[in-house]
Amino acid sequence: MEAIQPFALAPWETQAKATLSTQGEEGEDKIKELAKAGWAVRTATSSSARNDLVGMGGTIRIPISVARAGEIIETFLVTLGTREEHNPYTAELAAIAYGLNYLPAVKHRVIVIVTSNPRQQSGQGHIREIYDAIEKLRDGNRVNLIWLPPDSELKIQKTAKVSARCATEPYMTPQRGFAKAKATILNRTRADLRMEKKLLDGVGRHSRKVDSALPGKHTRLLYDQLSWKEASVLAQLRTGMAWNVAVEWLSISDQGSTVG
Repeated sequence: MEAIQPFALAPWETQAKATLSTQGEEGEDKIKELAKAGWAVRTATSSSARNDLVGMGGTIRIPISVARAGEIIETFLVTLGTREEHNPYTAELAAIAYGLNYLPAVKHRVIVIVTSNPRQQSGQGHIREIYDAIEKLRDGNRVNLIWLPPDSELKIQKTAKVSARCATEPYMTPQRGFAKAKATILNRTRADLRMEKKLLDGVGRHSRKVDSALPGKHTRLLYDQLSWKEASVLAQLRTGMAWNVAVEWLSISDQGSTVG
């Protein structure tokens, strides 16, 4: 499980600048032009959550000028685990870190990373991996992080999306070695505990109907005008939770009257 620190990055560390596609039509065209540039080292990432699995995928394209033997196209896909332990947002971060670490040692290049989940991303461990990889690649290179919408027509992005979906096929087995999302596990555990604390389906059915028919403020007024003891008795009568206690009290009373 990931370790949560007070901050993902130290205040003095230089943050990577991300380019969003919400900068107008002209700005979006320039972004797509950079993502399509054949002279740049390009990597696209994607994540998928289906069949109760979370997976990530990506594709890397290295230009001819770097590969020398022709353009190199590499794809990767990884099944991270179940939906209870991972989420698609941290999977996207894991894909970016994986893609950056997958790149060979290059010099004097522009490295473009294309992804499609600009918000709701957490996962300090993956963020730390991304910055460590960027720091290594910054030696003579320029790293650009671009967020494009999921419906983008870029071929490299479609290939990454297909790889991510393949990672969540029902027959796929999760790979070990990837940190589980702590927040996802905690939220799921809290939800399960809340379910356990709920009343039985048949208990308090009438009171739930009354509460749904009356606004909340009327329900509060009903209890506020009573003392704590009277409100407690009323709550027990309305929910039916005092039935067993009443039966036990009646049985004791009957036994006492018989003995007398």
